[in-house]
Amino acid sequence: MKRLFQLFLTISCISCFAGVSPRETISLNGQWVFDQTETAFPPKKFTRTIPVPGIITLAEPRISQYDKFFYRWVIRG
Repeated sequence: MKRLFQLFLTISCISCFAGVSPRETISLNGQWVFDQTETAFPPKKFTRTIPVPGIITLAEPRISQYDKFFYRWVIRG
């Protein structure tokens, strides 16, 4: 009975993972564009850049307040 259960478990595991492909990973590293805003809405134009990974103090040109900004990143494939 134990061998039958092991066989059933093995076949079940193989059939569950047989059609599964590995997960695709997308890198988010690169130059992101962003801009500071005074409102809760995204700006019409993004004028600043920042390297990712990185910290907000690396922004060019620098920003005055670090808690009010929107960012945009475009995936080109």
